Amino acid sequence: MCRARRWWIAGVIAAGAAVGSPRPVLGQTAAEYRARVQALVPLWRAEGRAYLARDSANAIRLPQDTVRVGPLTILADSSLDALARESASRAAIVLEARFGKEADALRGHVFVLTTAPAEMGIERVVGIAELDEAGRQVAAESQYGTVRAVAQAWWRRGANVETHRLDPEFQHWLGTSLPVDSATRDTWIGARIGVVTSGHRVADRCFDGNMTSCALALGITGREDPAMRWFDAAERRAAVRAARYRLRSNRERQYDACVTDGNGTACDSLMELIPANEIAPPLGSSVQQSVVRVAMDLGGPDAMARMLAAPGDPGAQLGAASGASTDSLLRAWRSRVIAARPDNATISVELAAVAMAWVAACGALALLGSSRWR
Repeated sequence: MCRARRWWIAGVIAAGAAVGSPRPVLGQTAAEYRARVQALVPLWRAEGRAYLARDSANAIRLPQDTVRVGPLTILADSSLDALARESASRAAIVLEARFGKEADALRGHVFVLTTAPAEMGIERVVGIAELDEAGRQVAAESQYGTVRAVAQAWWRRGANVETHRLDPEFQHWLGTSLPVDSATRDTWIGARIGVVTSGHRVADRCFDGNMTSCALALGITGREDPAMRWFDAAERRAAVRAARYRLRSNRERQYDACVTDGNGTACDSLMELIPANEIAPPLGSSVQQSVVRVAMDLGGPDAMARMLAAPGDPGAQLGAASGASTDSLLRAWRSRVIAARPDNATISVELAAVAMAWVAACGALALLGSSRWR
């Protein structure tokens, strides 16, 4: 943003010079206009040099204290040494327990912990960032300066680094970073609600105990033809209706045949216009992540190493992580989902209202991934 603003200012200077001309611009000859533009070039170059100088200065102004704990390396302001060391100690325990020897890959990354800018005026706020290959701070964020909050920031960033080492196909399926901590009771209650309220038949069959349907609902299988494998005819029709402004253009008759007349063939033809890799499974990323948690919990610290050696297919990755068959893994996962009953086997009114609102508002859109179809 700052860089764009600086170049915009230079542009304003150039425009001002042109506007301030005693002769109208339209009255200039091509040669005169070219000469005036060339005269402005030094302004742009000067601004560019000034920006690079400021940028280099920012890169140089890094914390001088280095804290190394386990696989983590942190540059910290001297006043934050204790916070950096204690938070890194906690984060290193979590990262090494989850990723085993593969946590050593984090040694090639440098993280930064700085005091918050004075103008923020908020006590106990710190800045967290990473260094890129050029030594510049990137992915900066502000965080409350408690040991717990900063430790969580380190392990989130560590998990992100580890996730990007995996096959892109699995990363696309997961849609987020690998989970670091083990699932809590709230995690499983959330997964149960996600399955029960998904609004998709294949998820209902999964909840009832059909492991083939669980694999489909989670997107582990069926990715070669997701529209037909993951969704029934009514759900495909709802998806076409939800994508009206994308699918109806130049296809009015086909769209109307699907949505108004219920013509399944027309609906299926329209669904084929959506690339398979842009269709999200019936059960979303948070539920998928709960399966990964089970797989990595079963596999222990060596789970990550086995995943890195396995093909990118989600089923192969999960099987490698858990050391079990996909069917056995899904049975273990489903047993935790079924056992996660809210207190008194009821869901609070507020929670039920929120869940049902999401189903009503987003049920049809759930089949579309983050793509141009949104």
